[in-house]
Amino acid sequence: MKLRKIELKLEGDQYWPILPIVHVGGDATAMPIPDGALQPELEEIIRSWDKAAILKITPNDGKAMVGFWVSSGSCQYLNVPVETTNEGLFAMRLGSGPTDFFIVPQDHQTNYQLEYIETAKIDELKHKNVPLY
Repeated sequence: MKLRKIELKLEGDQYWPILPIVHVGGDATAMPIPDGALQPELEEIIRSWDKAAILKITPNDGKAMVGFWVSSGSCQYLNVPVETTNEGLFAMRLGSGPTDFFIVPQDHQTNYQLEYIETAKIDELKHKNVPLY
């Protein structure tokens, strides 16, 4: 094998940014996504989920992209920065199984922290101004 990491001098954290991850348990009452679901059906099921993980990004600079990984092997991220409150809060819907949420830095350099705050119903007044994804 060619030692490309060494040949190209790609050693060090500046080339290997850390993606912060939080693990959140699922909502046993959420409708599961059936195998082979097409996009319209998938979106309808996701909109039916009524619980969300409240998450916090630090620093809150408006340049972080959020992603998720579920045990079924699906790993995706939103390719535009996530909107947050002034405190860095945003929410991600919770499905029936556990999910790992992570942050991808838009500049591929910034070291973010991601914190799980709590699970909440999406219609809770306490979180009425928190952007939901």
